[in-house]
Amino acid sequence: MLGTSHTGFFHKSVRRVPARLAIGATCVKAQTQAGERGVIRDVHQGGPAHQAVLLPTDILLAIGDKPLTPPKPAMFPMGTKIIVSIERDGQRQELEVDIPEPRSRKQPYSEPQSVIASHLAPSLGCLKVTIFPGLIGIDVASELDAAFRELSDCDRRLPRSSLRLR
Repeated sequence: MLGTSHTGFFHKSVRRVPARLAIGATCVKAQTQAGERGVIRDVHQGGPAHQAVLLPTDILLAIGDKPLTPPKPAMFPMGTKIIVSIERDGQRQELEVDIPEPRSRKQPYSEPQSVIASHLAPSLGCLKVTIFPGLIGIDVASELDAAFRELSDCDRRLPRSSLRLR
């Protein structure tokens, strides 16, 4: 046993890449009315899942022509357009997801928007960093600078006691 978390092994063809890396969406096993299924928990802004309008709580039914039922994980082929069948609000829908070629075959992933800044209320902002791509981080540092400028009018912060890492 390796004793590590989030370790992935990829074939040189990158035909099967986990949802989090391939489409920018976290897929978890959850109990639904139809039994245990893969459910979208989080969609990273700017990634292929976001562009295809996949939403949190969507239930994954099939990827292409292959039904998806746990414990089989949601795996996607890089560099393709694929139809994803979902259930949303009790209705079956089919969405086309355009998955780009990866920048690298050693660590294949679709790059979502790295830094997201938004105002939650007047004087209260939210900063989310979804990924730290690159070896040096110059691009992310520039995006963080822009996000801090955008949120410069925010002067409130949550009390330290309400901040908990999960």
